[in-house]
Amino acid sequence: PWGMPDDPEVLCNKELKNALTIHAEQNAMANAPFDLEGWTIYCTKAPCLECSLMVRQNRLVRVVTAPIRAESRWAAEQRQAVNVLESLGISVSWVALEHLDVQP
Repeated sequence: PWGMPDDPEVLCNKELKNALTIHAEQNAMANAPFDLEGWTIYCTKAPCLECSLMVRQNRLVRVVTAPIRAESRWAAEQRQAVNVLESLGISVSWVALEHLDVQP
């Protein structure tokens, strides 16, 4: 979170580090200087369930993301999150990473 120092004790503890990490989607939505209703969010990885709920809560209408990698340890949760988004009427579009101009 904002203002939290990069403490080696936290950074070396993977479980604590993950618990204290704010996902990019959440950070983008929390810091948007305008109402997000009706907007699209672009993600380099499919969102997790918590981020998907925040997408809905912020009234975004579309998520554009790279395909879910089957070998990812997060793949099952990402598929569940996409199902939730689609069940809530939020469009999910898949774009290859090279078209998002980012590195995996």
